[in-house]
Amino acid sequence: MRLSLSRDGWLLFATSEVRSFAYGFLSVVLGLYLDTLGLSATAIGWIFTAALAGGSMDFRGVSQAKTTRGSSPRYWRALGDNLLFRCPVIVITIEP
Repeated sequence: MRLSLSRDGWLLFATSEVRSFAYGFLSVVLGLYLDTLGLSATAIGWIFTAALAGGSMDFRGVSQAKTTRGSSPRYWRALGDNLLFRCPVIVITIEP
């Protein structure tokens, strides 16, 4: 059975697969990087667990906020900037 999608639909599927590959590749590289910093396997596991839990909570928070606040572009831009700012700060703080 073939899906009848427009060109945009197929483009969304393709970009989703590229993004999933990039996330997987980055997680491997991050694990190797943290290992070279001298972190134990347990510490690396906790970092990945915290990242997954944080992503889940961020998604839940964004969903809840979108329901209560609506679609204010200024609010979502500020939230996105906040999330983009937190990631480098976390990496800088764990580097020796």
